[in-house]
Amino acid sequence: MANTFQIIISFSIITAIVALTQVIAVPIMGLLILLLLLYKKISFKNLLYVTIIAVMGYSPWVIRNYITFDRIIISKSPVWQNVFLGYVPDYQILSNNHFMSEERKKIVFEKIEAHNEFVGEKIYEREVLKIVEVDRFAPLKKGLNNCISLWFVPKKYFNDNGLSILIGRKLYVLCLNFLLLISLIYFFRNNKKLFLFFCIVFAGFTFPYLIGHAANIRFKLDFEWIETSVISLFLFLKYFKTDKESNVNEKYIP
Repeated sequence: MANTFQIIISFSIITAIVALTQVIAVPIMGLLILLLLLYKKISFKNLLYVTIIAVMGYSPWVIRNYITFDRIIISKSPVWQNVFLGYVPDYQILSNNHFMSEERKKIVFEKIEAHNEFVGEKIYEREVLKIVEVDRFAPLKKGLNNCISLWFVPKKYFNDNGLSILIGRKLYVLCLNFLLLISLIYFFRNNKKLFLFFCIVFAGFTFPYLIGHAANIRFKLDFEWIETSVISLFLFLKYFKTDKESNVNEKYIP
């Protein structure tokens, strides 16, 4: 019983830390909780304990925001700013994506600099609505552009065909994606629950970036770390673990 409670506390603290440091992980955690309930891996009672402890760990940041800004701020993620940045000319890989001029972008950023972040969010929202009003397919075009940035390379590297970029970034990413595909096929054939888990993780990271923007190289590097982790698990289960077990079996053959 004591061991179970320690696990609950540790899991709750980690949940709060993840929510504080990576807001994008919150929807993924929600889906994972539903899966845990669906497969009866956690009881409603323990889930309630986790929620209470995680909220207690998260609450000091919310209280600090209320004291500082005199308003309740649950998440720092600037939603409309991220959506707007997905439309700026600097990040467009696709040649037909023209959502605003350089002059318009400069005017918007000058307005933002003259106000705090809360007023800035309203300015970004108005600008995004104007873009969508002119081109109702703009979110889809931007989403495709962001998908290329996330799953291949951002605009910063897309048009750079230098040898270091071709080998160190483009070829590397293509090999990484290919190995990820092989890994997911392996998990689909051998462990469908794990396959479903990884699909949820990748979907949970991909869709928010399609809505917002994916031009920040840090986003791409975080995404590659996840890919590398899945590939590493595949290689371990497919080769290392199998070889180890077979060596043990051979050792005890009479």
